[in-house]
Formats: sequence, structure tokens, C-alpha cells
Amino acid sequence: MIKKLISLIIIASSITSLSHATEPELVDPTDNSVTDKTHLELSAIGFAHNEYYSVINDKLLTQGDMISDYKVTKIKINQVTLLKNDNTETTLTIN
Repeated sequence: MIKKLISLIIIASSITSLSHATEPELVDPTDNSVTDKTHLELSAIGFAHNEYYSVINDKLLTQGDMISDYKVTKIKINQVTLLKNDNTETTLTIN
């Protein structure tokens, strides 16, 4: 698990430095609420031990995990697909 986290941190730093992204907004790690799509921020995607991982709103997630009313249904090399409780699908992309 530590190796996976380190890999994701390295990938996240590389993505941030390559895209010249602004500093991420600090999020309370105990607050799992998301009010709408504009508040879902995909900051990194990583691959380790045959599994994709994503960082959304500063939370490390893998396929099947939940963030607020959204379930992570697919993680690809540059995008994450989420399914909301009302069956609407949202795709987040890393540019």
C-alpha cells in the first residue's frame, strides 16, 4: 500500500509540474460532501500492481469507491468515470 501511495504521489507531482496547475484547494478530509460536478476535482491518476488509482478532491480512490453520491465506475489513463445515485454519469479528465 505504501508503494502504491508513493507511486501516486510521484505521478501527481509529475502531472502538476507538467500541467503548471495551480495549488489545489485544501479540502477537509472528513467532509465527503460534493454538491455538484464543478466541485469534483481530479488531480491525479496512477497505475500500480495492475490497478488504476485516482485522486479526486484530495481523496485516493479506486474503482468501486464512493465519494459523496458518486461511485467510481471506470479509471483510465487520463479520465475517471463516476456514476451518481440518480444514474447520471460524469467523466473527469486530466488535461
